[in-house]
Amino acid sequence: NPDVLAGAKGNTANDYVRFGFKDTKASFELKTNTDSNACVQTTEIPLAADALHYWHHYLWVLDTTQESASRRLRLYIDGKERSTWVASQGLCITQNQTLPFWNATGATQTLGADPLGTNNFDGLLALVQFVDGQALTPAEFGLIQEQRWAPVNYSGSFGTHGFHLDF
Repeated sequence: NPDVLAGAKGNTANDYVRFGFKDTKASFELKTNTDSNACVQTTEIPLAADALHYWHHYLWVLDTTQESASRRLRLYIDGKERSTWVASQGLCITQNQTLPFWNATGATQTLGADPLGTNNFDGLLALVQFVDGQALTPAEFGLIQEQRWAPVNYSGSFGTHGFHLDF
């Protein structure tokens, strides 16, 4: 699984989040250990063969404050929410849970590889924006134009640990 963006606590495979690609699928995986119980939440979204050569927008929103478990972790591709999770344990994140692998002391975030230094991404990135402290919607970043997703300039705050990278 070539990882585009990943975060982990330390150098173990116990608590992590990663987004990347597996074969012709967009892949998202979150693993967390709470009270010695491991939970893995994954999804794989097939990409149509003709869509593999186009620019795509991926947005994942992590908001542990949501009362509804299904709203705590959301994935959007080209503005459409993808809500099918394939792991057998169901939804992993409890309300107001602090996740040790993202914006936490001792956590490592990487772009283009997982925090263990494997699964390097072999592709092109046009723009990476990380917004810290807000749960935004796709409309903040783009719109449908001529039947394709098109980026718009994000004008909001990136928060304390957020960033914007152009390539």
